[in-house]
Amino acid sequence: MTDYAYVSYTLTPLSRVSVGRGDEVRFLKRMQDIVRGSVIRGALGAAWWSDIDPGSGLIAVKEKQQSFDDLFAKNMHVRQAIPQCSSEKALFQPVSTLLCKYQNLPNCHDFFFDVALKNDEPETCPACGGSLRYGKGWSVPSHWTSNITTTALTERGVALEHNLFSREVFKGDVTFQGTLRINRESLYHDMAVKWITTDRRISIGGKRSVLGRVSWKATKMDTPPPNVTPPQDSNLVALYLRSPAILVDDLGFPELDLKEWLLDRASHGGEVVDTWIRPTTESGWNSIAGMPKPTEWAIAPGSAALLRGWDTETLRDLGQGIGLRQNEGFGEVQLVQSYAEGRGA
Repeated sequence: MTDYAYVSYTLTPLSRVSVGRGDEVRFLKRMQDIVRGSVIRGALGAAWWSDIDPGSGLIAVKEKQQSFDDLFAKNMHVRQAIPQCSSEKALFQPVSTLLCKYQNLPNCHDFFFDVALKNDEPETCPACGGSLRYGKGWSVPSHWTSNITTTALTERGVALEHNLFSREVFKGDVTFQGTLRINRESLYHDMAVKWITTDRRISIGGKRSVLGRVSWKATKMDTPPPNVTPPQDSNLVALYLRSPAILVDDLGFPELDLKEWLLDRASHGGEVVDTWIRPTTESGWNSIAGMPKPTEWAIAPGSAALLRGWDTETLRDLGQGIGLRQNEGFGEVQLVQSYAEGRGA
């Protein structure tokens, strides 16, 4: 198993932040609730080649391209940045979670039942008796965001007709936290850790001339993040996708059957008791090429699987991530001990 050094990072906005969602074109540009690892990785890549970056003196000039290729293409995996405001974090509700659909009563908001973790799932909301729905992954409170509207101007400095555009942005008191990992076997490991833990300013998201400036602060972690480590009792484990997973079959075609994909990698005697998934598509923007990235079929964040009888070593490998483009933050996994013993029996 590959040995990694882990780093936690925090992004503190110096201006409003707005990371666009896909390649949509419309009056209102909506943004990602969670900042993808690919966005952070791209901003760090720009800092790598900047002569005024505070860490530029740590990089040997003759090996700048070679070390860049080694880290950014192979040995450094940048995971997504989760927004938080004060002590409140973005809400993660797995697809295996039952919630009150209409939430007509105050107690309805507190109802939360994860069928991947517990037995005896209810059929209706215990507070109001209403219908239930499944969770949809990540979400942020509406009061964390706002819209800004801009317009083009004529030569006389007057607003040009039919040229109003709005964009969703995070408010200024929202910060972002995430982790990344660096392969200890990389020839540039020591230099990379020093460079990545250097304080700097980077730009993320769209309209970077006026938006997206953030300060970067990173610290090396003494232990791996808790979500990548299998629980002590690993006989029954719930697996949650924290970020989209791009899976392919043996021929390279998109694979949206999480159960089938996991069974192909199960240890001897390992079972996939059940899965709860939502398909999605993922795109992005290639800043170097100035073009959108290809749209990929993926399994959405919050999708879950219940695993029984998997050995600890295989679970530890799963905990490092699954699927393609893990260096861009895709396929991030969380492993949690489950008590749903009766499920699938």
